[in-house]
Amino acid sequence: MSDKPTYEEYTQEWSLMDKLVFYYEKDLNNSQVDLNEIARHIAHDITRIQQFENDLKQYLIEREYINE
Repeated sequence: MSDKPTYEEYTQEWSLMDKLVFYYEKDLNNSQVDLNEIARHIAHDITRIQQFENDLKQYLIEREYINE
């Protein structure tokens, strides 16, 4: 049994902006991303939010932060 948390446990206190910062951190360091623009683009569309959540979950799984 792994000690890694689930996606829900790992991100339970994160806002959408926290998740965006984590996901796009490398791009932010290279100044290639405007988080406010991304947030505006997805914030009012549940389908886009769900897609981003799925992408973030896969990102966390691939980097072994969480269990599937």
